[in-house]
Amino acid sequence: WKGTIILDEADFRDSNEKNEVIKILNCGFERGRPVIRCRQNDVETLQFLPTYCPKVIATRRPFEDKALESRCLTERMIETSRKDIPDVLPSEFYEEQEELRNKLLMFRLRNYNSIDPRKIQEIDLGDIEPRLRQATRSFASLFSGIPDMLNEFRDFLRKYNEELVEERSETIEGMIVNAIFSLKEEGYERITSSDIAFRVKERFGIERITPQSVGKYLKSLGIERKRDRDQRYIIWKENLMNKLGRRYIPGFVTSVTSVTSNSGKLEDYDEGFPHANVTNVTHVTQETVQKFIQQLEQERGDDGLIDFEKAVDICLSLGIPQPTKFIKQLQARRILLEPFPGKLEVWRGRK
Repeated sequence: WKGTIILDEADFRDSNEKNEVIKILNCGFERGRPVIRCRQNDVETLQFLPTYCPKVIATRRPFEDKALESRCLTERMIETSRKDIPDVLPSEFYEEQEELRNKLLMFRLRNYNSIDPRKIQEIDLGDIEPRLRQATRSFASLFSGIPDMLNEFRDFLRKYNEELVEERSETIEGMIVNAIFSLKEEGYERITSSDIAFRVKERFGIERITPQSVGKYLKSLGIERKRDRDQRYIIWKENLMNKLGRRYIPGFVTSVTSVTSNSGKLEDYDEGFPHANVTNVTHVTQETVQKFIQQLEQERGDDGLIDFEKAVDICLSLGIPQPTKFIKQLQARRILLEPFPGKLEVWRGRK
């Protein structure tokens, strides 16, 4: 590695893929991808400039270029409420800072020869996205021989991966993918752009969405369509749809073998569906889900909202295991909405 570059106030006027700095940062993500430039006073001579090194970037908002955003491990800073941190940092702060740097350097020197780059691929980082796995595997190699630290890092990656999927689900692409799975689950065999646009308007309140704009998003998602008479409907490809489900639907599971129905019998469901009548972790019956929804309706305030913690208490009273995961999965299926942080609402348009 070269030295670490620090970019403060890195909010560019255009942070899309056309920005020169964005191109440099994207190329600096891995070895062997230099930036090629002509020499200033000799345009016939090319310079191959290495860009690979650690980078610390401070911005006020996410990058418009999704490729760069996916290469970053983002920590959202908030105002601290701690009273023990002075407004003006004293000299002791910088002394402790230097001491910590020295400890990190000593850790590096002691473990330098124990790291085998050939074994990096053997590190199990869990079920996370390929890009995130690629971006963090080099970090994991630093403490792969320390099981407790590796487990803590793996847990961090799992939660961070969930945050990425949650954020994507709120984009237009995410809403479209959620709408497609919702329609498929309800038995739609031939899903058209009009069906998707109507469902996005109905569930998410996006009025500007049109069948024409849906068609453009479907193309960017890699979903093909087939014309039948006067309509075009999407072609359901299982592998592609499972990939999109994992990318845009929180709590998505690619295989649900059997679940308990309202009648108490086991029913088989198609692979790749986030079913609304059960959770894919706790296998809660439809009857219990209905009781949970009814109690939410009874406990909600005048504004129609209920506290998240109150919803957890209702889960526990009904004997639902893993209540937080259960609630999150109902949110992923849009049975529950979260219009404000920590506040839940039952979706009025649900069946």
